[in-house]
Amino acid sequence: MDDTYTKTSYSFIDGFTIENKNEVTKYTDGNYYQYLGILPHIVMPNTVPVKNINGGMWLNVGDGSAFSSMGYLSAWVKNNNDITETINGLLLANQRVIVDKDYIVNQIQLVSGAHISGISKAESKLLLVPPKVLVGSGETANLYHRADSGDLSDILIEHLTIDGGRCPNPPQQYHHIIGVWLGGSELVKNISIRECDFKNAGEDFIKFSVSSNRAKVSNVFVENCRFVTEDDKIDLPGYSMSSSGNAVRTILTTSSTSNYGTEAIYNVNITDCFAKRIRTLADFKRGTSSSLVKNCYTEDMFDCHHSTDGAFDICFSDLTCFTSLDFTKGTATNFIEAQGERLTISNISGFGNNVTKLGIFITDYGLPAENSVGHQSVNCTISDVKLEGLLSDGIKVQNGINCNVSNIDIKTCLGHSVLFTSGIARIDSNGLRLKGQGNSYDNISGCGWAFPPKSQGINFARGLAINEHGQDDIYIPGTVLRVAENDYGDWSSKYEPENLITNRYMEFIPNTTSNVIGMMNGRFYEEVITAPSTPSGVISAITLNDASSVSLREIYHPPFMAWPNDLFYCRIWVMKGTAPYFAIVMQELDANKTTINSTFYSYSTGSLTAWTELVMKHKITNANAAFVMVGLIPASGSNSPQNKGTTHVADWRCGRSPFGKY
Repeated sequence: MDDTYTKTSYSFIDGFTIENKNEVTKYTDGNYYQYLGILPHIVMPNTVPVKNINGGMWLNVGDGSAFSSMGYLSAWVKNNNDITETINGLLLANQRVIVDKDYIVNQIQLVSGAHISGISKAESKLLLVPPKVLVGSGETANLYHRADSGDLSDILIEHLTIDGGRCPNPPQQYHHIIGVWLGGSELVKNISIRECDFKNAGEDFIKFSVSSNRAKVSNVFVENCRFVTEDDKIDLPGYSMSSSGNAVRTILTTSSTSNYGTEAIYNVNITDCFAKRIRTLADFKRGTSSSLVKNCYTEDMFDCHHSTDGAFDICFSDLTCFTSLDFTKGTATNFIEAQGERLTISNISGFGNNVTKLGIFITDYGLPAENSVGHQSVNCTISDVKLEGLLSDGIKVQNGINCNVSNIDIKTCLGHSVLFTSGIARIDSNGLRLKGQGNSYDNISGCGWAFPPKSQGINFARGLAINEHGQDDIYIPGTVLRVAENDYGDWSSKYEPENLITNRYMEFIPNTTSNVIGMMNGRFYEEVITAPSTPSGVISAITLNDASSVSLREIYHPPFMAWPNDLFYCRIWVMKGTAPYFAIVMQELDANKTTINSTFYSYSTGSLTAWTELVMKHKITNANAAFVMVGLIPASGSNSPQNKGTTHVADWRCGRSPFGKY
């Protein structure tokens, strides 16, 4: 379209013929109208120009000036009257819309090629009226695309302040600012929203909802935008949430039991954004993949700062999350909560001020409709994270598989600095508890942990966890294989089935049914005897058998670093076999790993006819102690004659933090 219109002296009352597409004619309402149909066109007397937004061919071009030809809204209205019809008309005519002052707007239907731009965020403001008409499933939005209304592409919204009109008791509770719903085989692509200040959304600020596995959303860019709920818009009646919802939410809403792993929304990029006092900045739900949240700042969020559930190949990078000391609203749950596969979380700073509960939570989330069935997070990487002031754990991986945590600095958390859980929370489709395995952590540091790193399930500790004293501080339960530094010796690269780890320190005689997995002279030996039963809730148990003629055969846990007056705890389930006595031994070693003190905690097996939980507490007594090893003696007692026999054991756990009754 040319930059200017040609005003005519024609009259809609008398009738006329239009020869040129740039000709505009004044109607009795004071506005000029352009004909959008095929030319030449004969206009009959007393014609009423039906606007294109109502299916007609006439475009209201305001005062017909050069400004109106360029899409400046001030050419249509001289005050802040509702300008909804004008914007809809311009968009349908493939005309750019320039918001050059403050306006009231109701519902705008987005069409391909729509370009809505402001002069600047300070000069260009749209105040949205909470809409009455639903455009999604029980939802609505002010700028919208209705499902099954056709493809949508090449949208640009920029340089605006948009107030979502959050108000008490709105006509529709779930009213978003921008809502895009897709069905059938519709395609939505190339959506750019940049340099905008959003405030006071009734629900979400920007939402993409796909209701068909054949529909696709791609190439969405939200850049340098702000999302805020103002103080006087919090806790209003008529809403399920106290604040505005998510800055950006993407979701596939087909059957909840069949859409896991479907990729319907991809390449969504949220960069250089700010959010305060809303629910969540990025909320990537099922169906989302290959998307990014980068270089964003969030403060005082009502739920998680960022979230993803059932999404694949998501990256959270270079994020700062902050919670004020006096923030008492919402749940302040986690900085990042994520469930999915191939997730990358890196370069994160979080300051919780003892208000935020948990730093980063990798979950096994399942939808309520799935009846407690969960989905394990797989191949997730968490690295280069600094967290401070948390009410619970720093980083928690729940039933994860092959998740790696590295280069973590955590200060002042009331839970574990790093926690891997297994066998708790959700179940699989067969009703069995999900189990974590193959997870690892490396290079954990910080101070003020209530509890050190801890693992359940078959996982790996690949490096040290250094506390404020500069000392290694870590749980090593029986199912954790530690890949050690040289300071810890050449540790075995194998583990016993969910029970014990052995290494070069154990005394082992091959081919004597001593029943351990171990290494001697560079060779591995596997002689495992399964115990006749297991303790309640424990997956497996084995039988330790001392069949040697040498006194006090024993199996040792890899050594912990230690210092004088250090406390260690050991917990193990034991049941009587053929040996009359069973013992736990604590051996204190000097810096050269030479034994300098041994303490035996012996138990008569006569009272252990059923599985019994034994818990032991030991204080380092030797001033020269640099390491401590925890050993199990299946047949302890008198050295002459030597005791032999079996003891059944399960779920051996050692660490600096208490177990059981301690």
